[in-house]
Amino acid sequence: KDLDTEIKQLLIDNKDELKAYLETLFVYSKAEQNTISKRDSVEQELLASFAQQRLWFIDSMQGGSPEYNIQMVFNVSGLIELELVAKVFSTIIERHEILRTIYLDNNGIPYQYIQSMDAVCFCIEEHDVSSLNEQERAMEINRIIESDRMTPFHLTKDLMLRIGFIRVSQTESVLLASMHHIASDGWSMDVMRREFFLLYQAFSQNDVNPLPPLKIQYADYSDWQRTNLAGKILASQLQYWERQLYDLPIVHGLPLTQSRPAVKMNAGAILRRELSKEQANRLLTIAKEYQLTPFMLLHGALALLISRYSNSHDIVMGTPIANRLQTELEPLIGFFVNTLVLRVDTEQQTVLSYFNHIRQVHADLQVNQDVTFGQLLEKTKVTRSQAHSPIFQIMITINNDFGLSKAGEEDRLALPELEFSTIRSDKALTKFDLEIDLNISEHGLSVNWLYDVSLFNEQYIKELNDSFFVLIQGLIQADGAQELKTLPILPAREIKRLVEQLNDNSFVFESKYAL
Repeated sequence: KDLDTEIKQLLIDNKDELKAYLETLFVYSKAEQNTISKRDSVEQELLASFAQQRLWFIDSMQGGSPEYNIQMVFNVSGLIELELVAKVFSTIIERHEILRTIYLDNNGIPYQYIQSMDAVCFCIEEHDVSSLNEQERAMEINRIIESDRMTPFHLTKDLMLRIGFIRVSQTESVLLASMHHIASDGWSMDVMRREFFLLYQAFSQNDVNPLPPLKIQYADYSDWQRTNLAGKILASQLQYWERQLYDLPIVHGLPLTQSRPAVKMNAGAILRRELSKEQANRLLTIAKEYQLTPFMLLHGALALLISRYSNSHDIVMGTPIANRLQTELEPLIGFFVNTLVLRVDTEQQTVLSYFNHIRQVHADLQVNQDVTFGQLLEKTKVTRSQAHSPIFQIMITINNDFGLSKAGEEDRLALPELEFSTIRSDKALTKFDLEIDLNISEHGLSVNWLYDVSLFNEQYIKELNDSFFVLIQGLIQADGAQELKTLPILPAREIKRLVEQLNDNSFVFESKYAL
């Protein structure tokens, strides 16, 4: 009876919030079921989507930048037919209007203009390094790849797909594919890769195009978005985000190994680490025990890691979501991905209470995920600075959440008499201070740390990485009643250094990190 009375009082005290939440659930479920159909108008000029609009403004302010280039590079073994490659990509460009869409300025407002196939000029940029010796060849291939990665797209005139081909020998070559983020995202790159292999195989056997016609195009989605994601949906979700982002920390508290430049630098480096199959399976089991997705579990662990290193309990990170709720969006190339803000309070008593908090944070995100990041910046009063990205500076991603490829899929892909293997670079552009890319499956856990080299050195990122895996081991061994603050975070060698060296009177301590 006492419990019933307490619940009734809670309902009375929070009736307005409960009503708003239920209304949001209803409106959200209606929006989720709302199908997207072809637009009535056949006009070639349409407003850009909300997400495109933000990238257009950034590109306009920077005067063209490679910051939002997305690149895939493959080693190709076998005799590839370049004319066939050109035919395949021409077919993909014709199939997806977004690749031949340019962006025009109309009184400070960006518009999509869809070019006809007759108006576009597509050609593959060819290079031949076969006459060079092995060392010169490797250097030239790296130079070409880096040059392509750093070449901006001109949004007012370029195709949003750029293909390069490097002939290494008669049976060895390198294939480059680059797109601008305004026309693509991680899912889209998988769509293009899948369509390339299907079309190349069909055309090489003189078969017809095996791909079914697309029901809609990206412009239909952007038109639908501006019509449907408004009114009660937008107002309700914006109210949530205004509350969620209130009194947000301006910047994360991680110690930097170099002083932050006045203007954000984009040069990054990558550190990779893997966890065994057995340990990854144990993590998957733990996630089920706490009623978490694997991503929630790993997000909670990373937030705790950053909390310990920054000596702060208010931890803010961003994460991308596929944002393809309708099935008709799944086969499209385009910029659909949205960025959500994960704000966590690590000041929890036990492991169980902490993961209950993590679960609630993610549940709230699911209900309020329609507001685009650009709208958040526009509607909420957040501090802007050229020195760092707004709202958050740490990004966490898990590939399985928005990619089409299955976890553990091999990087080697094959066609008859051809084999493709992905070339992964340790150099990258980074829009954030730190990006942690996770991939967990029954095959294991891989973690990629992409860090801004103007802020962090490699040794510091290695320490973060080591501590993360120590924390993972602690979670594997912990139970829900364990106090959160007792979870281990330092490797044994670091504990030994701190205990022995710092207690040695002859040891002079010098801080490694610039605060």
